[in-house]
Order: sequence, then structure tokens, then C-alpha cells
Amino acid sequence: MNLHHILFALTLSPSTSMIRFLSPPRQTFMTQSAISTTTEIPTNNGFSIPTETAPMGSGRYTTNIGATPLVELTSLATLNNLRPDVKIFLKCEFMNPGNSIKDRIAEHILNEAERTGKLQPGGTVVAASSGNTAAAFAMLCAARGYKAVVITNTKCSDEKVAALTAYGATAIVTQAGVPPDHPDHYQ
Repeated sequence: MNLHHILFALTLSPSTSMIRFLSPPRQTFMTQSAISTTTEIPTNNGFSIPTETAPMGSGRYTTNIGATPLVELTSLATLNNLRPDVKIFLKCEFMNPGNSIKDRIAEHILNEAERTGKLQPGGTVVAASSGNTAAAFAMLCAARGYKAVVITNTKCSDEKVAALTAYGATAIVTQAGVPPDHPDHYQ
């Protein structure tokens, strides 16, 4: 029988009753055993971030990105009267270290910049973003020892700006609602 698979990258609540794990969920990265074997990176605002003593780029933040479970959504097919050979799978991207699919993007960009020599140890990463991509860059830069500067706008929540600075990133907040060609536009 030829099965048709539909893949989604959706954020699900861990308590969702309509899912069945096809692969076991990975161990969360903030377990006590993981923290006890780590050192901490101090940030420029007094917070510190746990990380492994492994070489730059191979810490637990990086190794857990993408290691999210694939789950089968069993009840949706019944609810929508889909053919019985159609299976719907979801990828639990909320289980990435930064709780977002954007962790994958930031990791890929940093890996390529390191591989090509465009980003050297101790370098600075500048990112224009108003959301999860900014948080992913801030987290990964802290874990890899880079400085991060994030340019965002006033639509970015105070909580998101606080998260960026907690990772040690410098957040530059510009005015929202200006045209893209305006000098104050964040991108």
C-alpha cells in the first residue's frame, strides 16, 4: 500500500491529546544532570547562560536543534473523513532549545558563516528581526561566544527584548510603521 504523508511544522502543546509519538521525545536540554556538567557564559548584563565546555559551536544548544519528535496526528483523519491510508505527521518545533523553528535558520546561517570564514571566534553577529529569529541568534551567539546586535522595532514585545538582553545581545529598538526606505526602518 502506498501511504501518503503530509508533514507539518506546527507548534503543539505537549498536553495535546490528539498526538501519538512516533519517535521518543528527546530529553529536555535544561535537566539538572545537563546543568551540573556545564560551565556558564557571563553576559553583559549580569545574567549567565549554562553551556558545555565543548569547543565553540558544539554545545548542547546547537546539538539539540532539530532533534524534535515527529508525531502522528491520529484523530484529524477521522474528523475530516480522510482516506484511511493518509497519515498526518507533525514536527514538534516548540521542543527546540529556543522553542521555535527559527533556531534551525539561525544555526544554519551561523554554521555557514563559520565554515566560510566570514565569522571568526569573538566576532559580532548583527541581525534585523522582530521575533523568534532574533531570539535564536541571541541564544546561539551566547552559546558560541559571539557578540550579538539585534535591530528590531517597537512592535517587538518588551518580553522579547528582555529575552534578547538576557542572552547578552544588544537590542536596538527603532520606530515601527516607517516605510522600508526610511532611515529608521529596522531592516
